[in-house]
Amino acid sequence: MSHDRIMLLIDRYARSLSGRDLAAFTDILDREAYRVRCLANVEGLRKPGRGLFSEKGGAGTSSKA
Repeated sequence: MSHDRIMLLIDRYARSLSGRDLAAFTDILDREAYRVRCLANVEGLRKPGRGLFSEKGGAGTSSKA
């Protein structure tokens, strides 16, 4: 399933929710997004030249002035 299709399904589902259900769903998405970011950071540390830590001036890098 493509990324766009997944996002469309999530959007449609979220629009059908309200109140506590919407708050709970938003919380789940936030926690999952945090987990994915943490895994990307760890992956970047494991494989030099890849991931978020490889970007010039990004987290985990030092710049010389």
